[in-house]
Formats: sequence, structure tokens, C-alpha cells
Amino acid sequence: MKVLLTFLYLIITLHLQSQIVNANDATGAPIRTSSYDKVEGSPYLNDGNWSSGTIVTQTDQYLSNLKIRYNAYEDELQYLNKGNPFYYENQDVKSFEYSIVDQLGNTERFYFKNGFEHSNKIEKKNFIRVLYDGKFVKALDKIESRKQMVTPAAYGESDYEKFITINNTYVWLNGEIIELGFKKGKLLKLFSSLKGKIQSYLKENIVDFNNSKDISGLFQFIDRELEDIDS
Repeated sequence: MKVLLTFLYLIITLHLQSQIVNANDATGAPIRTSSYDKVEGSPYLNDGNWSSGTIVTQTDQYLSNLKIRYNAYEDELQYLNKGNPFYYENQDVKSFEYSIVDQLGNTERFYFKNGFEHSNKIEKKNFIRVLYDGKFVKALDKIESRKQMVTPAAYGESDYEKFITINNTYVWLNGEIIELGFKKGKLLKLFSSLKGKIQSYLKENIVDFNNSKDISGLFQFIDRELEDIDS
């Protein structure tokens, strides 16, 4: 029995190791040159800085210990390979994640998946940030960077373009994606059967609806309550 368990452990370990590869094995393409020199701001999350992260491809390869970043204007995942920037075609990636540490030392996790679809606003190829990924409910955020023309208040100064970030929030429920701002009233209306329990949760916990960790905690609570109803 001991020999059999050891053999099974070795098989599983070898299988997992075969799925985990490094940046040298990544198969993206060199980044297409895009100049944002004349646009104020950045289309990247974290101002274009590279962060350590992981990519999962459509063939279930885990690319670990990569330096990656997300261009929200191009909807493009980029990574460094031997110091050179590359990008992956969206359809070749299942998900990716990385963390950003702010100036106060707070860490925020960014986890993106594709495969979601909603009318003409979300295509299956689009990368969507998943704030909570539950069995019965998911909290989603489609992050977009857009160019906006700005007219300076000062006389004589020229108009200029700048990048603005837009967050479009959705809830995945029963296989359906619902566009819904993360606001107390809207959530209570959507989850009317859990209204009392959600109100109690909000009284006992300080929830900032602009904070990804608070949103994740709230939806984790909602997911557990939905599971109790289903069981």
C-alpha cells in the first residue's frame, strides 16, 4: 500500500510539473508598437509597471514567475521574456493574475478571465477582472481605458487627450451575466430572497463598494447563503 501511494504521488507530481513552465516557454508575439506619448496618463493598470504573475493558457499550461501587465486600452495581456515585451492573443489565454502593492504597502490581487459574454458589451475574448469567483455567484469588473479630449481652463492652452479608466461591473448568477453597479440598493433588489441576511451582514461589516476586498467578502457571504438554499 505504501509503495502504491508513493507511486501515485510521483505520477501526480510529474504531471503538475509538466504543466508548469517559465517565461522562456511562453509563445506570445512581440508587442506591436503603440505610441501614447501625446496622451496624458497611462492605459495600463499600475501605470505600466511590471508585476510578478501567472498565466494559464487554453492548453492548461501554467506560466509562472512572469513579469506581466495589462493594457486596458488594447485589452491586452503583456509579459517580459528575456527583457523584451511580448503579448498573448486573448483567445490563447484562459486567465492570468498578479498583485500590485501600493505606496502604503497594501497588496491588491488582480485576477482576469475571459469566456464571459453579455449582449454587445462583453465578448468572449475580453479579459474581465473577477472580484469573486464562486459556485453560485461571481462579481465581475470590465476595466476599460479610453481616450478623452480635454479643454484646458487656462486661455491659450491647446486641447489634449488623456486616458480615463472606466469600471463596468456585472454579476454572474445562474449562468446569466447581469450589468449591475455594486450599490447596496441594487444588490438587495437582485438578491431579494437574501435581503434580511445581506442587511445584517452590512450592519456587522464595514463594506466599501469601491474596495475589491470588501466586494469579494460580501459576495463570498452571498455565495454561501445561496449554497445553503440549494442544499
